[in-house]
Amino acid sequence: MRGPAVAKGYWNMEKETRETFLEDGWFLTGDIGYIDQDNRLFITDRKKDMIVMSGWKIYPTEVEEILIKHPAVEDLAVFSIDDCHKGELPVVAVIWKEDVLTEDNEEELKADLDKYARERLARYKVPHKIFTTNKLPRVNNWKLLRRELKEEYNIYADMD
Repeated sequence: MRGPAVAKGYWNMEKETRETFLEDGWFLTGDIGYIDQDNRLFITDRKKDMIVMSGWKIYPTEVEEILIKHPAVEDLAVFSIDDCHKGELPVVAVIWKEDVLTEDNEEELKADLDKYARERLARYKVPHKIFTTNKLPRVNNWKLLRRELKEEYNIYADMD
């Protein structure tokens, strides 16, 4: 975007300014989207959240929109962990519905969500690991902080 209300750069951050603010006044937001036949703009994801696995591009929001419909899921976040062979792998952190999760059925719930994903997603988009959590990092209880999840769970990378 560009216009009179768009800043000229980031304060004391020259490298980030060069990467984000173009010389002709355009600001690169990092959003990914499309314009439909009625000329409406739809923002579908953030470029920095995109997962690249063996050259395949996986958009976390697309996977989340499918998995959130599973009847045992309260909330979830899809993000990547590093992989020495494929670059990145999609994984998911799940908050299970309160009345569904017991001490004895966590692995069964994970297997059911995996089956659900395999029936509804392209094979390369299916999360490679499912983590159970009780809270997802968000800004103002809204925007997911996938970077924090990646940092927290990346200890599981290359551990198969």
